[in-house]
Amino acid sequence: MHIGVGVLPAFLAEPAKSYLVSGSVHAGHQRLHVLVGIKLVQATWHQSIPEFPAVWVGLSYLPIPVGGVLTSLFVIERAMTQNFFSEPEPDTVSQISTE
Repeated sequence: MHIGVGVLPAFLAEPAKSYLVSGSVHAGHQRLHVLVGIKLVQATWHQSIPEFPAVWVGLSYLPIPVGGVLTSLFVIERAMTQNFFSEPEPDTVSQISTE
């Protein structure tokens, strides 16, 4: 469900599909976002943007680790409920055809 990616698991056999949807792949990817994002923010925190001297470059990179943490919480929630590929509620889906 994350970013609507459900196509790849649909084409995989059971051992690979279970591994992919187990959350371990997603958790590793989000851990990378958090760790590398924190290092990027630390490395650029005191650099100012020439057009906006009051804004530090590190501040503009801050959404990377924050997004990684929030997405990690989403992955943990999905792993705990084992609800990896649930269908959205009918009321939340647009009735406009995309065909």
